[in-house]
Amino acid sequence: QWMVKGRDFVARELSAVRQSIHEGQMISHRVASLDLADDALTYAGAHAERLNSEAFHSYVDLYCSRDTSYHADLESLIAQVEELSSALVEGTSASAFATDRWCWVAQDLGWRLLQIWTETEGKAAETLHGLVVELAESRNEQGVEKTISAYRDLAAEWYLPEAEELFAVGYDLPDGLGHSVQQVTEGLESALPSVMELLEDPATVVAEFVAKDRPQRIALGRRFSTFLSQKNQDFVADVARFEAAVMHPLPADLNTLSLVPDAFNTEPDMTWIRTENGELLDLAFDVPELLEQLLSQQSLLPEQCVGTVLAVVSLADGELGLLSLSPAATKQLQVAPGESVDLSVLEDGEWSLLVEHGLIIPARYC
Repeated sequence: QWMVKGRDFVARELSAVRQSIHEGQMISHRVASLDLADDALTYAGAHAERLNSEAFHSYVDLYCSRDTSYHADLESLIAQVEELSSALVEGTSASAFATDRWCWVAQDLGWRLLQIWTETEGKAAETLHGLVVELAESRNEQGVEKTISAYRDLAAEWYLPEAEELFAVGYDLPDGLGHSVQQVTEGLESALPSVMELLEDPATVVAEFVAKDRPQRIALGRRFSTFLSQKNQDFVADVARFEAAVMHPLPADLNTLSLVPDAFNTEPDMTWIRTENGELLDLAFDVPELLEQLLSQQSLLPEQCVGTVLAVVSLADGELGLLSLSPAATKQLQVAPGESVDLSVLEDGEWSLLVEHGLIIPARYC
């Protein structure tokens, strides 16, 4: 059903595109707050300087072709969208791109080199553009290796970004490149500052993390927190889990939070259920106390701290709520969203805190 609705949406969007071609002006297909035509114009306006630059035109001329899904006109783009939609919904065959991994890698590196080229002059700029052209003509592993080697030589002669910085694309490249320990360290110092202070040898730990990390849609702090937990970093891993939850909080459940006043007005004997709001952290150490200890005494005594369970909750106003939970509340909140909770076992006043932070709601509001 969802695939069919998606196909219908695409069909209506493409109809608007065809109408735009015919009338010579942008025709929108609006669904609720979604307007792809308006989004496209906003994007083009925001990136106009780059899109109209000599570097970008050079990039398109050298690296973009039908084999890499570049379309010289809207009609051919429409045809490809229809082909892929049919393949997804009806299981028909779709044409594969006549290229491989190294072609995409070359595209990535070519644009990075062109960005440096725009800020370079004279012989260095001429040599850089030559590298871009040569890479476009040899979009394979050997071409990439040759480009990296030539750039290293150029950077040694001229004041240019180091190869380790320029080629930090986030995936493996020849010559041990692709990942920048320095960039990841800077990111972690911003996302998990306390953790980076507590690690005895952060450079070695981060280097090991970078070597093992793989591209995924998870925030850097959360990935590093998981890595430390797997390394059994004791209380540092708990600090990482806490800091990651605070620095990369889960989104607020605005529907639940907007109905908090109504939740307080329901009958006391109403069935209550767990929401999707909040993240529970079962910690072996009282991390907030540990960090306070570090700030006030410049020392750490983790053996004196007891375990705790915290709920980290994103609130409607953008602030973050932090609740220390009793064992009873912890047990009730560890059920799946939608499962019932027993309010009778909670400590005095704890029920109202759970409601206020959107952790539980009535099964019915009226």
